[in-house]
Parts: sequence; C-alpha cells; structure tokens
Amino acid sequence: MKPSQKAFLTGLILLSGGLRSAWIGAARNDQVSDFAIYHELSASLASGQGYAITGPVGIEDLFYYLEKPAENLPYLTAYRPPGTAFAGAVLHKIFGADPFWMKILNLILGVGICLLLYFLLLRAGYPTQARLASLGWALYPAAIYATNLFGSEILFTFFLVLIAFF
Repeated sequence: MKPSQKAFLTGLILLSGGLRSAWIGAARNDQVSDFAIYHELSASLASGQGYAITGPVGIEDLFYYLEKPAENLPYLTAYRPPGTAFAGAVLHKIFGADPFWMKILNLILGVGICLLLYFLLLRAGYPTQARLASLGWALYPAAIYATNLFGSEILFTFFLVLIAFF
C-alpha cells in the first residue's frame, strides 16, 4: 500500500468516525416510531420473548399504517426486517438494553461502509471514484444522522456493500 493511500485511508477513518462520534455526542435523538419498535423487538428477543408482537411503543404508527382498531392487538411484526432486531438483541445480551450500543455499532458500520466502498471501486479499477464515493459516504448527512438511530438503514447498507464486495 502506498503512503498516499495509507494517508487517505487514515483520514477517511478519522473523518467518518469523527463526524459520526460528534453527532452521537451532540444530538440527543430519542428512539421513536420504527426506531423504538426495533429497540423493543431487540429487547424482546434478548429476553427470550421472541419476535412476534409489539407493545405500546409506536402503537400510534401501527394504527395509522394498518388502519385497524385497538382490539386487534397484538399485531404480527413480520413486515419489519428482523436483521436490526437480531443485531440489537446481541448487543442487548452483551451490553444491556441501551440504544447507545446500537449507535456505536452504526458508527463502526458507517466507517466500514466507507472502507468497503473504497476497496470495492479500487478493485474494479476506479481509483478516483473510489476516493470520491468513500468520501461521499463519509460526509453524506443522512448517513451521519442515521448513526443516532436504532434502525435498519446503516446495517443493511453495510451488508449490501459487503455482498457487492465479495
């Protein structure tokens, strides 16, 4: 690896990780709506209750989206991808039911996406595009903002890019 490539990758990691760390530290972001439901499903899985129902968190959204009366509760949650809840359940088992750890996972995966994009495009023979794409993801506001959420966006983006890499 050339020194210029090492310097770029070091800067990319510091920039991507630094922006995401700063966002986690600066922006209080309560887990509401889908994010609260993923957190709840993770806690349910971690405690052995399974991935079948939602409780009171986000119930107003369920009424809105499903247009069903309250007496039809509990709703099945099969329409929510289980990957985020499973990842959260692992974090809950290791660290406890605190959404902070999903934020840290999102930070790590966000940096990982930058690196995967860089090496994917570099391997394909596009060194300029590799730098631009990885920098683009490092600086993309929505990717930074999503770091604070207990959601599926970063997790699935990471695995999508990882699959493309292999």
